[in-house]
Amino acid sequence: MSKVKEVVFLNELSDVERSKLSIATGYFLELDHGLMGFHPAVIPETGKMVVCTDKDLIKEVWETLSPRKSKLGSGQVLVSQDGKFAFDASKSDAERLNVVSREVFDQRMADKERPAFEWAPGVIGDDMSKDEFLKTIQHAHDKLSA
Repeated sequence: MSKVKEVVFLNELSDVERSKLSIATGYFLELDHGLMGFHPAVIPETGKMVVCTDKDLIKEVWETLSPRKSKLGSGQVLVSQDGKFAFDASKSDAERLNVVSREVFDQRMADKERPAFEWAPGVIGDDMSKDEFLKTIQHAHDKLSA
């Protein structure tokens, strides 16, 4: 699959195109490394950032990743009617992001030939035990549910 970014200028969308998008909270994961740069969880074949609109599902995605010091992020996204893709609502020129739904998650997990999700390349290290990693995930999820 291609790793070419599809960028859309949201202000150039027609009223009809805009009416097919709805606002939602998008959840994503990123390495917490204290350095410059953004290293999110990605879909290995495309390098596209993992975005979920379901806070319980992003927790499940997180649990599949290698244990790394990481954190949960969120932001407003414009989601297509079918829920398959979204755009960062805070940007006028936004990259099209594929939304990981329950169906997509289950399909990726069923494929044992490849990793379902991984951390974006760039920061190396084994900076957290599996137990610390799972506690971090649970703590972040609990904060969302409060």
